Amino acid sequence: MTERWSSISRIVALGLDGTDGHRRVTRGPFYQIYDGSEQTHEVLMRLCMKVEAASTASDGTMKFLRVDDLVSLLQREADSIENAG
Repeated sequence: MTERWSSISRIVALGLDGTDGHRRVTRGPFYQIYDGSEQTHEVLMRLCMKVEAASTASDGTMKFLRVDDLVSLLQREADSIENAG
């Protein structure tokens, strides 16, 4: 992987299962979430907030995450959501 793509500084999440006609958009300091069903949008929001919390420096800025660290964090959080419900 080239150095240019070795870290993550922003997350854009797309929910593709929205069929109720609602346009859902949520923006945080380091993420944007678009569409999806109410349930999917909520899950994506929780995931993004957990990633944000795990990757925010003490001064409130986003620490750059390596891609493999982001994947590991998302997998852990997805597993915990799956096990909880």
